[in-house]
Amino acid sequence: MFFKKKKEKDKIKLYCAAENPGSYSAIFLSSYRQIDIDVEWVDPAEGSEYSALIGTNTLPSLIDGKFAICRIFPVLTYLNIIGSKPKIEPRKARILAKEKYYISLIEKVLWVINIDSEKEKLLFLLDQQLEKYKFIAGDELTLADIYLFGFTMISNNDLVKYKNIGVWLKKMFSLVPNQNTESMIDGEFYKLLKERKIA
Repeated sequence: MFFKKKKEKDKIKLYCAAENPGSYSAIFLSSYRQIDIDVEWVDPAEGSEYSALIGTNTLPSLIDGKFAICRIFPVLTYLNIIGSKPKIEPRKARILAKEKYYISLIEKVLWVINIDSEKEKLLFLLDQQLEKYKFIAGDELTLADIYLFGFTMISNNDLVKYKNIGVWLKKMFSLVPNQNTESMIDGEFYKLLKERKIA
């Protein structure tokens, strides 16, 4: 009798763009939850039919076997359910409410609106919040932190002046597996992490 070798499950494919904050949020969450992903960096501005189909508004995009989903919230929701570590799920109603509140602010003000004065106001508010708590919504990691992390990866703002955001960001880096260990995230991500670290 012959037995067929069990087919290995394909890696989850994650399409990302260098200047898309949601891409870094999705990669961070994959890394934190130890999900085996294959990152493909795309350039939505390259002018090909493929890039036009992907588009900045649909990134990050995820394919897991026959399942495909795009845009940041659905992608993070999916990644937050699968994986080997406990999902990021606030247990207290207050923290859950604050998580949703800060997610909406970060996405609208830091990701979408291109007005520096508005960004500075929100960054100041977040810096004050991080003076009182370990993470944005309280003393536990929430998806609001994952959203802010994505912004810090693409930000041109001078984040060094926000001392508490600097401390928080170093804490976030400590949650990313060490590149010297067997890692499931591509080298490009780690290269960008090193380049973007706050001194």
